[in-house]
Amino acid sequence: NGITLSYQNMFDRIISQSKSSKMLGIKQDEIVPLILPNVPEARTLMYSNNILGALTYQISPLSPVNSLSRIIRENKVKNVFVNSALYPQFEKALKDTSLENIVLLNGSEFLSDDIDSLKKIKEELLKNDMPIYKSNSKVIPWKEYEKASNFIS
Repeated sequence: NGITLSYQNMFDRIISQSKSSKMLGIKQDEIVPLILPNVPEARTLMYSNNILGALTYQISPLSPVNSLSRIIRENKVKNVFVNSALYPQFEKALKDTSLENIVLLNGSEFLSDDIDSLKKIKEELLKNDMPIYKSNSKVIPWKEYEKASNFIS
């Protein structure tokens, strides 16, 4: 069995994430790159940023690092959402830029427990809890991003 996401639950997530994005400083006409696999957050973030008038820019995890650097530099990107498993691949592009915030998603809550290989990935993600990213002050773990919605109405 996979995870069931009702329309109401998806709508609630979108509203909550738009509040978190607003607290992060995302504004109208801002370009917000998403470097995410096909997970529910990729869709809900797109809609939540649309509520704020921001432009979501999906970047393929297969994109070359120099392409991301150019996109960030040319568009003066301030906020980006990245899957934690992809962070090491794009870390160089995310360091020397105009970025203010890098929100990391581990995505483990949407992995199915029914498939052994996915169980191993999920256990590893939960065990590590992204410790290698704590040295970068721009990095915000997804759980902290989600909590920000509690501070705005």
